Amino acid sequence: MADRDVKGRVAHGETHYAAKLTNSQVAEIRGRFRFRDQGPDSGVALAREFKVTKAAISNIIRDRRRLHG
Repeated sequence: MADRDVKGRVAHGETHYAAKLTNSQVAEIRGRFRFRDQGPDSGVALAREFKVTKAAISNIIRDRRRLHG
């Protein structure tokens, strides 16, 4: 696994085959959630809009996902 990592043979972020969001969408979600007092961008609303789960939004906001993207 170390060799794979050193050679960059691991897909992260939007290059991963199972990625549902692009890096720009992740940045948009984080930005809109930070300024949610200026609009109705709750986690549930963002999840519906981007067609992902509330848990996915929560992980994005808390920086538990997309650490490489």
